[in-house]
Amino acid sequence: MLEEAIRESQSAGLPAATALLKEALAVQGEIEQLLAKVKACIDQPDLELLKLAIQECENAGLPERDLNDAHAAQSHIEHLLAQLQEGIMQKDILVLRLALQQCQEARFPEQYLAPAMAVRHAIEELLEKLRKATEIKDIRDLKAAIEECQGAGLPARDLSNAVAERDAIDGMLAKLRLGIEGKDILILTAAVNEGQSSGLPERDLDEAATMKHNIEQKLWFCLR
Repeated sequence: MLEEAIRESQSAGLPAATALLKEALAVQGEIEQLLAKVKACIDQPDLELLKLAIQECENAGLPERDLNDAHAAQSHIEHLLAQLQEGIMQKDILVLRLALQQCQEARFPEQYLAPAMAVRHAIEELLEKLRKATEIKDIRDLKAAIEECQGAGLPARDLSNAVAERDAIDGMLAKLRLGIEGKDILILTAAVNEGQSSGLPERDLDEAATMKHNIEQKLWFCLR
């Protein structure tokens, strides 16, 4: 409306020195500055500065239609930041990675991303420790890694494979212990073979393998 009125006044040949026209031109300049400030906050984007810019425009009496894009940008930024916060609170690596990617693509300032990036890094370190313990099938390291991840609040989804592996290893170790305590060559043989084929560390098999060998030696002498 203001721009149209200025154009009409200028096209009508009113002198630029006319007080009303000068005032209108000054107001137009102020409005353009306010809208430029809003656009800069949208492009950056910076939520706090954007809120301040919107408030300044509203206080100056700008019509709502001039702020539609700013309000939409504010909602979008708040949604992405809420996703970041959800990932942080839930320690959910999938949510965090997606939210960080979207925020980085939107060129969010570093101060908004730093806390989430720190949490993501800590989670990735825990998951790597869990992966290594699962891979080498070390029951001590595996249990310690699972407990650490649970203590840190990681979702059960991220621990499911490690927990299943822990339970399987516990089952194999129980069979080895049963064979050792009963000195049962059949149980020992089956348990040692299962442990070896599953990749259990040698130290978890040593006692059972030694007893199995000793029993086999005695049986061999008895059958001579």
